Parts: sequence; structure tokens; C-alpha cells
Amino acid sequence: MGLCNMGHRPPGRVAIGWGCNDRLLLPRQAKRAQAAFPGARLQWFRDCGHFPQWDQPDETVRLILETTG
Repeated sequence: MGLCNMGHRPPGRVAIGWGCNDRLLLPRQAKRAQAAFPGARLQWFRDCGHFPQWDQPDETVRLILETTG
């Protein structure tokens, strides 16, 4: 059961950033993240592992600013 299903909705927009090469949280698990936060934007980061802020810093900043700005 996702957080939103339990009545805990985030106060703003939600973005989920996922590395295509993440070996800790496999890409197929992104569906679970989306189920936990319906309506969230899912952004895939190419050539990126578990830490998009290290592997794709410019794209990570862009996603954050587009979501919160």
C-alpha cells in the first residue's frame, strides 16, 4: 500500500528520478514508486546508476527546478 493510499499525500508535485543503470533499485521497481505516488512525474536518467545527483547532476537539478519552481 502506497503512502497516498494511506491518506498521506505530499503537499506539492512529486518527481521520481530513476537511473536506467541502477543496480540497487532495479528499473522495474519504478512502477512501485509510481503506484505509491499517483500522478508523479517519472524521469529516467540515461547512463546513470543509483545516484543521479552524481552521474547526471545537470539533469537532476533541472528535474528538481521544474518540479519545485
